[in-house]
Parts: sequence; C-alpha cells; structure tokens
Amino acid sequence: MADAPSHSAPGNTNAHEKTDANSGNLYKVAGSIIGLILASFVAMYFLWKAFEKNPPEVTSQASEVAQKTLLPPAPRLQAQPALELEQFQAMEDSILTTYGWVDKGSGLVRVPIESAIVRVANEGLPYDTSLAGKQ
Repeated sequence: MADAPSHSAPGNTNAHEKTDANSGNLYKVAGSIIGLILASFVAMYFLWKAFEKNPPEVTSQASEVAQKTLLPPAPRLQAQPALELEQFQAMEDSILTTYGWVDKGSGLVRVPIESAIVRVANEGLPYDTSLAGKQ
C-alpha cells in the first residue's frame, strides 16, 4: 500500500481527476431532457388543435351553486376609494354645517358646529341642579 501514488504529493502534475464524471454522458442526459420537454410542447400543441376542432357539447345546465353570485363576507374592498372618501367627507360636512332633525318625535335637533360653539361661549354649558346636593 505504501507504493500507491499519492494525489497530494508535491510535484504532481495532474490538475484534476479525469475519472469522476463523464461529460459526454452528462450532455446526453441534458439533451434527452430538453428533447423530452420539446416533444411534450409539440404533443400539447397538437392536442390543443384537436380539442379546438371538436369542442365538448353542453349537455346540462350549470348547477345552482355555480349560477349564484355570492358576495364575499364583509368587509369588502372598495371599488373607488377616493370617490367614496369624498362622498363620506361631504356627508360629514353637511351634518356639521347644517340644521336638521335628529329625532323629530322628541324634538332633538342638530345645529351647525359653529353656531353651537358661539352659543356655548355666550351661555355656558347647562348645569344639572339635581347633582348639586350629592357632592
């Protein structure tokens, strides 16, 4: 065993081992895989053309489940968020800047915020006299 040539001995002129992989066989395998892929593309093309010539016949109606258009559960995505935001802000602005009924039966009204601020500044906040003796 001591007579076996050492691959790591100094002065060895071999730069690499030539017996590890046969490059010819690797190229044959790679070529075979590429050929198989191309053959499947060609087969799929002809299959597609055959199905185009003979489409399947419609023999029955779609099921009831397929015909229903079900909405996804809330919250849903907004189709036009910028427009919806503008509409929402306009509705809020109209509530804050106009007079209107909140509950007509009980006589509860809505006043513009600016008018409410001026009224509270002039008259002060209402004081509940029933709480005065409980302190």
